[in-house]
Amino acid sequence: MIANITRGSNFTGVLRYVMEKPNAELMMTNVASAYGELTDLAKAFRVTAATNPRVKKPVYHLSISPAQGDTLSTAQWLKLIKDLLKQRHLAEHQYIAVLHRDATYPDGSMRPHVHLVINLVSSTGEVANVWWDYPKTEKVLRHLEKCYGLTSVPCSWEVAKRSNSKGQVQRLARETAEFLAVDHPRIQQPQPSVRQLLQQAVDEAVIETTSTAELTKAFQSRGVVSNLTSQGIRYELNGIHFAGYQLGESYTLRAIELQLRLQQKRKAQQQQWQQKLNSKSSPPLSSQTSLPQSLITTNRTEPVIPLSSSQLQVKPPPLPKKTPNLLEPDL
Repeated sequence: MIANITRGSNFTGVLRYVMEKPNAELMMTNVASAYGELTDLAKAFRVTAATNPRVKKPVYHLSISPAQGDTLSTAQWLKLIKDLLKQRHLAEHQYIAVLHRDATYPDGSMRPHVHLVINLVSSTGEVANVWWDYPKTEKVLRHLEKCYGLTSVPCSWEVAKRSNSKGQVQRLARETAEFLAVDHPRIQQPQPSVRQLLQQAVDEAVIETTSTAELTKAFQSRGVVSNLTSQGIRYELNGIHFAGYQLGESYTLRAIELQLRLQQKRKAQQQQWQQKLNSKSSPPLSSQTSLPQSLITTNRTEPVIPLSSSQLQVKPPPLPKKTPNLLEPDL
């Protein structure tokens, strides 16, 4: 199952969106006025939220959608919603659960999904703990998928690079079609989403750097601002913020620090290999001093002595002397 979570301060707006959708079906609630006028329901939420004025955004909007191919009966939906609220410690807060059937899967088939509007302030004025709420909700959904025999969907921190949302995909497809149309109604070429731009900038910056200081400068040169928080790392581009896990597992603080350590190790190995190559190609001069003086090669040349013309003439070898023959008579 896939979850989507938003927070706000306007109960009337989110309740109108959830309950006035065509064919919207109210599945369960613990607020009696939910079966009456919408304005009365919104008022009931506001009155409870006012018991703790320190909470500026008491509206908690949680939507869940099963994976394609998974079907749930009404009874299964009701039980799953109760289990989700209980495990997220929200069952004692005001809530409504409404089923929508207006969305579709990529192949065009209907995608039923449930919207839950929850008041973060309880009837006693206590505030629900929503710190790190998205990972907690995903963890609960992985457990419920096993309990109900549903398709298991990877958590956001298990995905190396998260894709664009459905709305971003539809926007890019629409703008691309307009740009490529014959009448060319769109002059400017479609631009990637901020998520994609951030992912590309981080990928390029991490490859070039080996330390946090270098990484910060590389981010700044690309117009990206990074901030370390208690929950990890946060990026900003063009005024839009993304937490590391929202970009993907590869963009979390833990993954970035691991990548920097690998880059440092790789750089140190390259330096060691370069030193070895340099030492082999040019041995130190001290190694020559231990050789005998006679074996040291010098660049001196002996002077050339010119030869005289008489020395250049080649003399024939002398003829052998004739030995007298004692048997031959004298004439």
